[in-house]
Formats: sequence, structure tokens, C-alpha cells
Amino acid sequence: RCSSVGGYGALPLSPPSPGYPEIDARWLLTIITLAGGEVSVQQRPPIRVALLREAISIPCEVTFPYKMKYTKFSIFYYWINSVGKKTFIDKKLLEIPIPPGEENHTTTRSYSQETRPLESTSFTGTYYCEVKWSDIVKTGAGVFVLATGK
Repeated sequence: RCSSVGGYGALPLSPPSPGYPEIDARWLLTIITLAGGEVSVQQRPPIRVALLREAISIPCEVTFPYKMKYTKFSIFYYWINSVGKKTFIDKKLLEIPIPPGEENHTTTRSYSQETRPLESTSFTGTYYCEVKWSDIVKTGAGVFVLATGK
């Protein structure tokens, strides 16, 4: 028998062939998660309205395990306007100490970057944070900011 799972084609549902070990799906999911899912970057809310001549705060929520490999990272803030132009805003270099007894535990930390006051509606666009570790780069989904007059 075969079944389509998540649109990725047919997977056999019959027992494994003799000589091959049976793999617990939970174990496999854990391995896949650890291979690339130890860190994440979130940005909320997805949409904001900002008045002209006011600064905005760009949120960046970073989730990572307390491991030496992940406690040193950089956050880059930038925005992409309505015609696709990317503008760098700022960069932060961070080195987070591992609290006693917390090694290998996961933490989520919130960071933000305040922009200069928005001068015109041309500052409408999507504002991003991008986090870089030594061998991984994760970018938030961005916050769309609609700059409007009073």
C-alpha cells in the first residue's frame, strides 16, 4: 500500500524489509529538527501603520539553544521599499553568556531597532531582521509598515 503524505508523493505503508531496522518516526523528526531547526527568527506583528515624523521599532525575536555555537550572532536590520530597493538600517553584534545550568536549553530573546522618524510615505515597505551565526543565516518574515500622514 502507498499513501500520499503532504503532497510529497507516495510513501510505503508496509512493514520494513527484513534486515532493516524499524525507525520510530518521533526519533526521525527529532533528528531532522536538530539538523536545521535549532534556531529561528520571528517578527510580529506582520503589519503596522506608522504616522509620518514618527520613528518605528523593528521587532526581532531570536530563538536559539544555549550552546557555544549559537550564543554569538549578529542581527542586521534593513527595509525593502515598494520598488524593491534594499536599505541597510543597522547591525548589532551579540555574545550571550550561558547561564549556569542552562547549557543546551532553548531561549527566546526579543530585540528591536528603532528607525529615524519616517519622513514621507516613501518609507512604506517591509522591514526585516536577519540573524547570522557562524554557519547559519535566518531572516524574519518582515513587518510591512504603511507610512501615512495625519
